[in-house]
Amino acid sequence: MNKDTDSPIHISSKFLRSVNLESDYGRPDCLDNYILQSSTQNLVNTLNTHIATSSQRAFTITGPYGGGKSSLALLIASLVSKDKALKAKAFDLLKQSDEGINAAWKSSNGWSVLPIVGKRESVEESIAHALSQQTNTKIDKANPSLIIAELIKQAEKYPEEGVLVIIDELGKFLEYATTNEGDIYFYQLLAEAASRCKGKLVVLGILHQSFEQYASKLGKSAQEEWSKIQGRWLDLPLVSATDETVELVGKAIQIKGLPKTQKKVDKLFEVVANSVQRRRPNLSKNF
Repeated sequence: MNKDTDSPIHISSKFLRSVNLESDYGRPDCLDNYILQSSTQNLVNTLNTHIATSSQRAFTITGPYGGGKSSLALLIASLVSKDKALKAKAFDLLKQSDEGINAAWKSSNGWSVLPIVGKRESVEESIAHALSQQTNTKIDKANPSLIIAELIKQAEKYPEEGVLVIIDELGKFLEYATTNEGDIYFYQLLAEAASRCKGKLVVLGILHQSFEQYASKLGKSAQEEWSKIQGRWLDLPLVSATDETVELVGKAIQIKGLPKTQKKVDKLFEVVANSVQRRRPNLSKNF
């Protein structure tokens, strides 16, 4: 990339910043410049439907690096924010009726959100730490049953609200479990607790690949166990279509101050774009 400050081409700064769920959640500007793609909208609609019409409460969102999973996690967390302005911004971004979202995320005062980012430690430890900060009580990280019991307690404490546990970089916790003899069974207990809870307890994990792929170096029986446990979680793939990626790249590349050939270049772009649009009528009007 040309680093010359006089270059007419540069990458918009909003595309250069990565998202950190723990530090960015709740910031007034955390959703600024968010670009909603059709694939993302469809995934959220599917998630809403399951939460509103079934007992499924444990989900994973799986997709490639740089596919916008962390930004999507931030958007979903904002849907139930106690900050009404942030919540309204999230609702507006999703371009669907408030009633449609409320069927899944209904709340008067906002949910309790536990934003967690994967680390080289047990997932129980991170959840216990987040819970301790949320409730101002000490949670024993060595006792998985107490951690789950506390999550259920918080979810049932305010039946009109709920508890949303979002674990970004869940793969780091899974990798830790494979190398440190971690108890993968906790993930099954967590998923089952969420589905049986009388309150609203939703758990959402962000992954780059499936559960069992993280267990590829383990024995066959261990891999089968991991696969069985993943069956308690509903996986929602997030993969952008090629057209969406082209449009996103187009928004990232900023051009200004081009020489006199600008009009000729614009005309060429227009001819190409119109040609593609005629062959693919479902393309965005902004293509």
